[in-house]
Amino acid sequence: MVPYLTPAPVRKKAPPFQEAELRRLIAMYSASYSRYHAKLQPGVKWASSDKNRLLEKWSQYLTSMGVAPRTKAQIEEKLRNEVKRIHRFFKAE
Repeated sequence: MVPYLTPAPVRKKAPPFQEAELRRLIAMYSASYSRYHAKLQPGVKWASSDKNRLLEKWSQYLTSMGVAPRTKAQIEEKLRNEVKRIHRFFKAE
């Protein structure tokens, strides 16, 4: 069989965030806002940033809630989208 003619595996889409997951994520984000947005410490170029550690911790927590396995990338994207949505809401007022 020709390799470029083989069908690509179908990628299953992750289920949307449930309200309980979203509320918990926003609560954890607001509690750790300053750590999440902190700059890297001088001299720790290769160390994991606080942001990455928080995303990893949050992904493990949300996965343990049992709705769906959540990755760091999914959580980071969801936070970005929710912050944009909140800004649009406040601009509309």
